[in-house]
This record gives sequence, C-alpha cells and structure tokens, in this order.
Amino acid sequence: MPCAKKKSHLPTFKQALHYLDVLLAKNDDRATKLWNVLAALRGPDFQDPEAWNRKLTTTTHIRCAAFPKTARGVNGFFKRATFFRMRIAARKDEAQIVLSRANRYAGHFNGHIEAAAEALGLAVTREPLNEEKKV
Repeated sequence: MPCAKKKSHLPTFKQALHYLDVLLAKNDDRATKLWNVLAALRGPDFQDPEAWNRKLTTTTHIRCAAFPKTARGVNGFFKRATFFRMRIAARKDEAQIVLSRANRYAGHFNGHIEAAAEALGLAVTREPLNEEKKV
C-alpha cells in the first residue's frame, strides 16, 4: 500500500501574504512593529565594501531575531541560510548591533535598523562620531 502524503499545515505563499496584509491593515502597534522589521530585513545596496559588510552584519541580526527557525541549524547551531548571508555568529552574547555613521545613507538605514531592533528586543549602540573618537 503506497504511503499517503501528509497534508501541510503551512499556509501557501499567497495565504502568508494575505495574513501580513490583514495585520498591516489594522494600523496598530503590531502593524508598526511588523513594518519596521520588514523594512530592515534587506537594507540598502551599498557599493562601498565596508558599508556592504556593515549592512550584512546589521541585517543578519535582524533576520536571525525575526526568523529564528530559519537561522537555527541542527542542535542549535546557526546555519548559513543563503538568503540570510550570515557572516557573523549571532549568538546571544554577540547579539548587539553597532550602527555606523560613516556614510551618507547611514542615518536613514540606521533608523530602519533601530526601529526593527526595538520591535525585536535587540540592543543597539552607535559608533561615536569621528570627533568623539579623537578624545
């Protein structure tokens, strides 16, 4: 007798989008938190290699906190999900986001990261400005 296929209890892609749409349409605190996290998942496309690495470092923290099952591998070790582009070991003791003020897009990008980090309960610190570093 052939094995019967188990029916998935997961929503389809369209159903998942519909659920997000319903949640966002409520325009409440949950919707704001969701939008803040969604806005920070990708980050801008920087041409500068240093800015690109900073983007990957900050977005990885957001992605791991937002999607822990995707980020976790076997036995609790983080795996390299290709779309996560994980370059850091996002362990609890390293779960602090350090934001740079180094480039002209930093303020806008940092705003998205800070809002998402707050929604996810992550710690954020800012690098000191160049003048502050000299002291």
